Amino acid sequence: GDYRLAADLLMHYRTLTLDSDKSFSALWGKLAGEILTQTWEGALEDLNTLRDLIDSRSSTPPAMQLQQRCWLMHWALFLLGNHPNGRSVVADLFLQDKYLQALQTNAPHLLRYLAVAVITNPRRRDKMRDLVRAIGIERPNFSDPITLLLEDLFTHANFERAQERLKDCAMVLDNDFFLCNSEELFVKSARLSLFESYCRIHERIDLKMLAEKLGMEQIAAEKWIVKM
Repeated sequence: GDYRLAADLLMHYRTLTLDSDKSFSALWGKLAGEILTQTWEGALEDLNTLRDLIDSRSSTPPAMQLQQRCWLMHWALFLLGNHPNGRSVVADLFLQDKYLQALQTNAPHLLRYLAVAVITNPRRRDKMRDLVRAIGIERPNFSDPITLLLEDLFTHANFERAQERLKDCAMVLDNDFFLCNSEELFVKSARLSLFESYCRIHERIDLKMLAEKLGMEQIAAEKWIVKM
């Protein structure tokens, strides 16, 4: 249970060993140690090093490379709600071509976490089109209230159904180990996306109707719109 010491020893081991396979294996152990001690900067550094090593190890069979990318994406979930830039880390990693391919091939359930990382991060909202396209392709393999909400908003422009899904999304987030601290931010960001999408296709807006679509009282909705 002394994960800090284990991580330090694995770091020294990697410096001393001449066996690249054992060094690679030790790095996975060091990443685990950093996560278990909540050393998030160290975990991010190890994550980036592993990503580079997975891509550069030409001797690894393609099927194993695919599996390793899936492993790395799952490990990255620990940073999602814990590292200050965790949402950007997850969005940038998962949307790389090779990793998005691995997600669609082996782990479509990770679309939930990618969706939360993108919609709650204003700096990654430009990736929404790529995300929604992937969600549409993988719908037969995986869907949940979060992915369906994004399709309602950005594919079907069905604002009533999107608003109805917000409660289901909140429940999913509250019960998800990796997302339970993202519920408030997600609901706020989803409402903002709903508001932006609604305004984009309507010339005039009835504030009472919009408040209903946002699930808010009219006065609260007016104040929220001014603040936004």
